[in-house]
Amino acid sequence: MANLKFGCFGDDFTGASDAASFIKKAGLKTILLNNVPAEDFVIPEDTEAVVIALKIRTIPVAEAVDAALKACDWLLKQGAHHLYYKYCSTFDSTDEGNIGPITDAIMEKYNLSSTILCPALPVNGRQVRNGHLYVNGIPLHETHMRFHPLTPMKSSSIPELMSKQGKYKCVVLTKEELETQNATALKLFADSLNQKVYFVPDYNDEEDAINIAKLFHDAKFLTGGSGILTELCKHCSCAEQAASVAKNDEPRTSRALLLAGSCSAVTLKQIQCFAANGGNLVKINPQDLFACEAAPTEVLEQLWEKVQALNTPSILLYSSAEPEQVAAMQDKYGKEAVSSRLEQLMAKMALKATHAGWQKIIVAGGETSGAVTEALEAPGYEIGAEIAPGVPIMYPLGKGGLQLALKSGNFGSENFFNEAIAMMNGDKQ
Repeated sequence: MANLKFGCFGDDFTGASDAASFIKKAGLKTILLNNVPAEDFVIPEDTEAVVIALKIRTIPVAEAVDAALKACDWLLKQGAHHLYYKYCSTFDSTDEGNIGPITDAIMEKYNLSSTILCPALPVNGRQVRNGHLYVNGIPLHETHMRFHPLTPMKSSSIPELMSKQGKYKCVVLTKEELETQNATALKLFADSLNQKVYFVPDYNDEEDAINIAKLFHDAKFLTGGSGILTELCKHCSCAEQAASVAKNDEPRTSRALLLAGSCSAVTLKQIQCFAANGGNLVKINPQDLFACEAAPTEVLEQLWEKVQALNTPSILLYSSAEPEQVAAMQDKYGKEAVSSRLEQLMAKMALKATHAGWQKIIVAGGETSGAVTEALEAPGYEIGAEIAPGVPIMYPLGKGGLQLALKSGNFGSENFFNEAIAMMNGDKQ
């Protein structure tokens, strides 16, 4: 029987798997679900945390809010004591974005006076200081995120970003205030404003995480990145509880298909590293998908023939490109058309591989990962060992020996692809 303590929903699939990985570190048996399940879905026995992967980062606001509220309703119905809205550690939300409207809708529905905005993930270089978000010490709007094809970031100030899309006031909590404040005082302060409030805590290191969790772990609803989740969820588990081990965590030997749709600087370096280490690569040219009406199907079959002909243990298919190349393609064919065709191509390649007996699928890019998981149609995933911070091995329920690793474009070391293969093979723990 499930003993659900913590409920979370992520704004895309890699964000949700990232969250699930950090929750599991706290010792909670964690299941990841691909969207809100049907009414008759039964949570696996002894599950303590459920993460729901939504695809709401860039869809219209009304649709995103509706999906988020449905996820919250379902999690509460299953007995969750706490709710968490997980978004990217680079905030990834434009002036017309969804973080503010979703947060506001949940606060209003459950009559909550406050929540936190806590996107930081120090282990991956994302820190918040005095309300500003930094990536490896650089203000967010000065990083590669200013070129993001879907959510270009033009400010590093969380209060400024929220002022364009949220209804309420941001209150920055400095490191010193985190160390000296108590939860009761913050609650009284929020109530005294006669309006709802977002607290924006400093988060530079694990000491800050501990202090944030002490202050806010009893809150019904919090928001942010994955960094704070381990410390928050430690308050849900027994102090002496050992980290749970997925029953599927065992070595596998089979072919690995790697799919890279992310255009982040990190993913581009990972592709280069994989090639430099002798990896087999197949480049996908997006323009080929627009040659004629039948082009997507023809390209799919041509790529599958190349993959089969290589006959090697691992193959990387990638569409990743530099920002100016991406912009040129979007200008020519349309942003949504390019993204949709590439995502569907990747998803169909993953499906072909699994039908052919491949048991390792590794994906770089949130939107690409979402398309792949939709194609695989697994009801949920058991969370296994961590390859890199926020990137676990996942085992689709009801899919035999299949292993998945789905990473946000900016996550992982330069040698991530080889590290993932090694861990799935049982060569590295």
